[in-house]
Amino acid sequence: MLSTHQSGRCSQSISRAGRLANPSGRLGRPHLFAFEAGVLREEERDLPGAIREHLDASLPDDKACFCSWFESDQRSLRRLAQLLGRERVASLVGQEIERLRPGVKADEQTLSALLPLAQIRPPDPDLDWTADDWIDGMDLPRDPVGRAARAEARADWRPAAQAAIARTGEAVLEKALAMIPRATEAAFLDAAEQWSGPLLDRRWAKDREVGFRSALLLRRAELAPNEEERVSREVARARYLVENGHEAEADAAWAALSSRIGALPEGAPRMHAEADRAAYLERAKGKDAAAAEWSRLGTRCARSLGVLEDRVASLARADRAAEGRAFVEGAAARAAAGHREALLERLTREALAAGDLAQARRSVSRLLERAASRKSSG
Repeated sequence: MLSTHQSGRCSQSISRAGRLANPSGRLGRPHLFAFEAGVLREEERDLPGAIREHLDASLPDDKACFCSWFESDQRSLRRLAQLLGRERVASLVGQEIERLRPGVKADEQTLSALLPLAQIRPPDPDLDWTADDWIDGMDLPRDPVGRAARAEARADWRPAAQAAIARTGEAVLEKALAMIPRATEAAFLDAAEQWSGPLLDRRWAKDREVGFRSALLLRRAELAPNEEERVSREVARARYLVENGHEAEADAAWAALSSRIGALPEGAPRMHAEADRAAYLERAKGKDAAAAEWSRLGTRCARSLGVLEDRVASLARADRAAEGRAFVEGAAARAAAGHREALLERLTREALAAGDLAQARRSVSRLLERAASRKSSG
């Protein structure tokens, strides 16, 4: 019924009725037949209405979802991609993207629904059957002659559509970047990260990509439920910045984090953050600065085997392996049974490899003493 030329208004009335919420027995699906309604509006030369229907079709029926109906039905966004080669359509879509406001949940959900539009690529024209053929086949009424004519016309409009898709993708990414710092929920950040990944790799220079991902990491930290998790996420962001060559931004991040890390309660989150800071100092400020930080941390967390491992590795990189072995020897003396043997075995291997026979003999003697003690007690 929705596909007949003569019944456009009647068909639209039927689709609108089905979209209304119950209680009258209607379906209550706000975007029911949105693709078909968009095609009907195209036939009636109502281009703004058609664009609105095709855009609405990407919105999920679940109003709480930061997602896109594209994952269930690709027709509307693919049809919109076909139309983008028309200057007026591109302008209307651009206006819809531009009107979205940071910090507004409904606008974040709309942008989440439109993000897949930036990933659509025109199909390979050399293929016998493409998404364009599929969309055209779904565009009722069934019209073999009309479809054949439209297929021949694709060579003319595809280049313009491809260029317009690229521009629209750029606009979607820029809008996402503008909205991320005021994101209302982590779900919006999830959607932006999911759909933007391939686009960032293809379209943006490395610095812009790092800026985008840094903004995601920062806003995730700000939305975290407690200070320990916020600090942990900001540490991850600072580490990401260093790894990608943005040392100045990493310096600023660590400068802001220092007092907050010191204010955390004793526990694993604080210890991990301090270990990350020591690793950062080694990269950014040099081995001596890192050694001083590890010394402070090693004194405060003397029983942490994780801190010991990182400290010894840092000293080895600074050509101070003998100091590292001395710390292992001291830790073995304090360690509980089980850990003690493992530390002594490691110390023996490393001392022999370094030619420190005296240290190796001490380590072996303690291992033998432990073995004799267990035998006598057994």
